[in-house]
Amino acid sequence: MLRRAIGFVRWSIIRTLLALALVSFYLWFSVVSYVFLYQSIVPPVQHVAPVHFEFDTHCDAAVCSFPKATIPLERDGMSVLAKNQLYDIKVNLEVPESSPNLDLGMFMVNLTFFDQHDNDQWSSARSAILRYRSPMLTTLRLLFYILPMLLGFLEESQWVLVTFADSFTDTLAEGYKYAEVVVGTKQLQVYSAHLVLDAQFSGVRYLMFYWPLTSAVVYMSTVMWFLCAITALIVIQVVGLRLPLSLPMPAIIPGIGGADDDDEDGDGVIGEAGGGRPRVADQLGGGAGGRPGNVLIGQAVDEVQPEEIGAVHRPSDDDESDGRESATDSEEDDDSGAGAGAEGAAAGDDITGAGNDADNEDDDDDDD
Repeated sequence: MLRRAIGFVRWSIIRTLLALALVSFYLWFSVVSYVFLYQSIVPPVQHVAPVHFEFDTHCDAAVCSFPKATIPLERDGMSVLAKNQLYDIKVNLEVPESSPNLDLGMFMVNLTFFDQHDNDQWSSARSAILRYRSPMLTTLRLLFYILPMLLGFLEESQWVLVTFADSFTDTLAEGYKYAEVVVGTKQLQVYSAHLVLDAQFSGVRYLMFYWPLTSAVVYMSTVMWFLCAITALIVIQVVGLRLPLSLPMPAIIPGIGGADDDDEDGDGVIGEAGGGRPRVADQLGGGAGGRPGNVLIGQAVDEVQPEEIGAVHRPSDDDESDGRESATDSEEDDDSGAGAGAEGAAAGDDITGAGNDADNEDDDDDDD
């Protein structure tokens, strides 16, 4: 019993460690796969590229051409625009509130996308203008922000936002190579400019970006459940593990325990033909003439040692000689019993005859 208990505890510890190792591996695999899935599905929500304008000065005027800038749309050989993704395309211009800009009025801004072969594939043009402020409002604003302006935290400038597309999609197989921005005036003064690409997520990308924790938990739980189910199926099919659906019925192994057709007197000995061999159940702890309970499959059978089974099925020469002597004694007892029976029957006949003679004498006396 102690050895079986130690073996059971050892096997339980091994199974627990294996289960923990599998769960840890499945958790690690779920986290890594979710990270790769997120990076492959969800693109950056915003791409901002600086715009550096260039113009020609080889003329009598200060600016001989429209300011123009080229912005690359690739990073590390990959397009910054994801496939089948909607984008808002904007150009932000930071311009000073100077007199030339305020007197300029409206002006045009053009944006063109080029492919890998320097062919223009998409183009858009929008108008823009600085926001108007009255002289009184300008004076009051200057007085209110005089200290931050003196310290350099604020400047007399404003941002001009130019929106070129609300739902732009990259449909080229090779992607776009670069973009070109052209301001349609020579008098505009610009502090800085940026090209902004804002992604509009929907569906799975929307859930993974705006609900990252919930999406991660649902994904990792699903993956771990699927892996555990596959592991259980493999264990059932390959290892041979069977989960009991109900309590098993006791099964009797022929020749081990229980009532036997040859054991008519119930003394634990199988007939005379068996040479007086004791049953296996008696050898496993039953007393002489006892009737131990039936041996169940998977329980008492495991306790039967091979040498004990061999002793049952392979009797020794001494046992065979003892069996033959027992058979001879039984035959002699039968002969003596038969002789005693014959003598008893003869004595009975004599007694019966004497009784009949006595009756006949009584009848003669009555007649006299």
